[in-house]
Amino acid sequence: MSALEIAAGNRAFIFHYTINCHVLTTALPQQNNSFHFQ
Repeated sequence: MSALEIAAGNRAFIFHYTINCHVLTTALPQQNNSFHFQ
């Protein structure tokens, strides 16, 4: 892969990872959110 393709792939991975983390933490009960962020 070219450097441009790698950079684009990394951005896509980080974007999806961030969205998934946000969805998971907001979907969990509040006590699990508190534990997760300790």
